[in-house]
Amino acid sequence: MVLDERGASMVPYGAVIAEDDRSMVRLYRAFMEGVEGIRLIGVASSGDELLDYFRRGGRADLLILDIYLEGANGLAALRQIRALRAEVDAIVVSSEGAPRVVGEAMRLGIFDYLIKPFGASRFRKAMEDFVAFRRRLERLDQRLSQDDLDRLFPRGDSGEELPKGLHRATLKGILSCLSSKGEMTSEDLAEELGLSKSTVRRYLDYLIREGEVELKLKHAGRGRPVNLYVPVVGNAG
Repeated sequence: MVLDERGASMVPYGAVIAEDDRSMVRLYRAFMEGVEGIRLIGVASSGDELLDYFRRGGRADLLILDIYLEGANGLAALRQIRALRAEVDAIVVSSEGAPRVVGEAMRLGIFDYLIKPFGASRFRKAMEDFVAFRRRLERLDQRLSQDDLDRLFPRGDSGEELPKGLHRATLKGILSCLSSKGEMTSEDLAEELGLSKSTVRRYLDYLIREGEVELKLKHAGRGRPVNLYVPVVGNAG
């Protein structure tokens, strides 16, 4: 893995990029330069290289992870990194938007999921949310209350906090599923993401109130109509 020692004493949080496309690495590096509180410490161009770094005791605060890496699936590599008990947060950057894959990434505890192509502002927001989260966490020196935990999670794109009990990563997973499928029932969403039906419905109710999702009734024969949830064009993903 190529290590980057520039600015090592100036910023606290070190990031590793796992990406086999050199042009994307250059792009992420440029995006990252505009973010205060984070620095690039290394680049892995294959899954084997990434795993070898952590197996040898390498450390990082943040892993920027592509799913389709040379030599290994990025999520499979992340699962092995978790088994090594490496204390690193992960942000997935991938063109993959399949609900099954997004759900798998969520269950591995990712901090955020960015679907390619995305712009500099979205990438930097993910970095800034991570830095803000870590700094807030480090300022707490006692057992956390529920209010403490709710304040730890990053703000939404609008700058407003999500309602209690809702979390940004889960919200993004639901929107990604809907964007991929076009329309889904709450039961299908729950099965795809490994969540309870009641949890999914709470998120869907919120998204309807925010104008990001619409409820459509589908009549099939004589039975009760089926509730289908559809992303509002321009807001999904």
